[in-house]
Amino acid sequence: MALLDNFRKAKETFAKSKAKIQVLDSEGKVDSSVEAMVFHYNPAEYKVSRGANYTETYSRDSAKTLVQLSDVSMGTLNFSAVFDTYMVVSPMKKDVSDAFKALENLFILSEEKPAPPKVLLQYGAMSFVGYITDLTIDYTMFTRKGVPVRANVEIEMKLLNPDDVLNKSVSDTVAKAKEEALKVVSDASNPRG
Repeated sequence: MALLDNFRKAKETFAKSKAKIQVLDSEGKVDSSVEAMVFHYNPAEYKVSRGANYTETYSRDSAKTLVQLSDVSMGTLNFSAVFDTYMVVSPMKKDVSDAFKALENLFILSEEKPAPPKVLLQYGAMSFVGYITDLTIDYTMFTRKGVPVRANVEIEMKLLNPDDVLNKSVSDTVAKAKEEALKVVSDASNPRG
């Protein structure tokens, strides 16, 4: 019975944990001037694609083709998330696009901000660092007055090596969050806990 209770506790802990995207400043710290975007519902899955480029050269001396690694890509991350303000108990249904306006603002560049900002995506034991390269919004539900109240948001990120980007304090925070998430899973599988 203790094992079942531990699994319930782990499930509740992860259910309370929300995926979030935070903007990083030029030093790799979380930019406190930009509000974190917390997901209404956690993504059901993440798809990570990584790649490598090779060069082939033919050697006449050995009559063989030599293959050599020339470049490795950190890859891309694709996921989708549902945003929903319809289920909020309120006579005034809030426009769902307000929930991901911060993501749309990442695509606005200026002389002061000539490049897209780096972002940190965190959920439980998983974290990713990179640039958001594509954002697709599919509005799926509206009020009678035409206010969008539900949307599916698809996000693509170009991944970067976290060790090259994150400030030590942020890196430590990410490592601690991962450690805590893994401890919950470990405790859940321990029937004595």
